[in-house]
Amino acid sequence: MSDVLERIHRLGLLDPTDQEVLQRRMLAPRLADVRGKVGGFLDNRKQNASILLAHIAERLSAEHGMVEAVHHTKFIYSRLAEPAIIDELAERCDFVVAAIGD
Repeated sequence: MSDVLERIHRLGLLDPTDQEVLQRRMLAPRLADVRGKVGGFLDNRKQNASILLAHIAERLSAEHGMVEAVHHTKFIYSRLAEPAIIDELAERCDFVVAAIGD
């Protein structure tokens, strides 16, 4: 069990993760840092998502050495991003941050 899950259980919080689905998916390994990396930023078109993502991208560049930010916007928040957007983010980016605004 991960340290995070152990802390959740100690605090008596409910972990909503579907363990069956989690076991079927491979998670990407965490990056040690973002210096020299290209970040992808996926906006879901809800209010303030673009502002939040722009702020995160600026901070990662200025304070942590991220070299490029690739921004995309989904058609609508309730739908999956278009395959072309996902493909570009997967090809060009070392990591992706998705935001839900409101």
